[in-house]
Amino acid sequence: MFRINRKEVAARIKTLRLQQGLTQVELAKAIGTQQNIISRYEVGTRVPKAENLVRLARVGETTVDFILVGDPYSHW
Repeated sequence: MFRINRKEVAARIKTLRLQQGLTQVELAKAIGTQQNIISRYEVGTRVPKAENLVRLARVGETTVDFILVGDPYSHW
């Protein structure tokens, strides 16, 4: 069984945000949520719901696969 590593997901979300030059407030606004939710994503205490994963991927110009597992082929 494959498990999502929350710390790795958190790190990828933060990295994507920083690569886009966004603050947590700006990212929150872009995906329709609040800054405290972005903070929780980035420290790993919360994993985004499916709809927010899609929004994060769009803003970060990446895929949901990348956010969840990094290189989608690294585990196969």
